[in-house]
Amino acid sequence: KSESKLNSGRVEAIVAGNRQTAISANFVEKPWVENFADFVNRNPKDKWILALSQQSCTSQAEAEQQAISNACDKVAYLLNQMHKQRFAVGGGFTVNGADIRNGSFVADRFAQSFDGTAGRIWRQAILINASQDKLAELARQKKTARQSWRARWVRELISIVGITVLICMVYLFLNAATRGYYTWSLRIAAVVLVLAGILLVFTLS
Repeated sequence: KSESKLNSGRVEAIVAGNRQTAISANFVEKPWVENFADFVNRNPKDKWILALSQQSCTSQAEAEQQAISNACDKVAYLLNQMHKQRFAVGGGFTVNGADIRNGSFVADRFAQSFDGTAGRIWRQAILINASQDKLAELARQKKTARQSWRARWVRELISIVGITVLICMVYLFLNAATRGYYTWSLRIAAVVLVLAGILLVFTLS
């Protein structure tokens, strides 16, 4: 006797009673959804994470967003565990949806919808491959971005200090040249120029 295995399809059920209710659901065979622990044991070379939408959603996009958010939290935890000594005092890395999507972390997805009297409900599960290589690459990108951000702020701070010192020197020179007759006018002009210089620095950056 031969047997065939159904890998995907749609199940519909009608519940009879005082009020007849029709319920339907799509299904696709996903071993990692059915038994995640067994899947991990069968694939021990990588670090696997199961990210889930935390609530019932009214759209597939909402379910995906929740699952991605859950993946971000779990990947960020692993990333900061790798560098916990470095961030013993300061803040650690944060992970966003772009990091998950662009970093090849998503190994598989499973979206499920249920049709009932209240409308369609969506849920989603995402299989995340958080291998050491992927985490190390993400950490490198985060460090580079953080260093660039710090370097930019240092440059801006130096520019602001330089502009302020220059304006103060001009103010002192003009105040001395006019023997203090226009002290308040020069002070107001100096403050306006300093603020304009700061705004210019932030605009150009």
